[in-house]
Amino acid sequence: FIPLQATISSSLMDQQHSPIIGMNIGYGISTDRKIQGGICAGAELGWHYVVDENTSIVLGLSAEWQQAKVDVVETVIQKDYINHMGVNFITFGAKVAILF
Repeated sequence: FIPLQATISSSLMDQQHSPIIGMNIGYGISTDRKIQGGICAGAELGWHYVVDENTSIVLGLSAEWQQAKVDVVETVIQKDYINHMGVNFITFGAKVAILF
């Protein structure tokens, strides 16, 4: 999937060390013709560390849900039937970022 998302994140305190929270929502475009894309949404928790006035480091854990549809072809007595099935994917990830 290729995600097109809007993301919001915020530090919970205005200090050198601060927990952060973030959310995103968007649409995932499928790169496979057999799968249709769908809505995606996620959340992130992490830690923000300010190194100096122009540089900071972010460590985070995230979870994301992706909706999709799959067409399954079933053959019954030499006749094909297409079943449109909804599929949900849940992914977990970790992030290390340097902001400058």
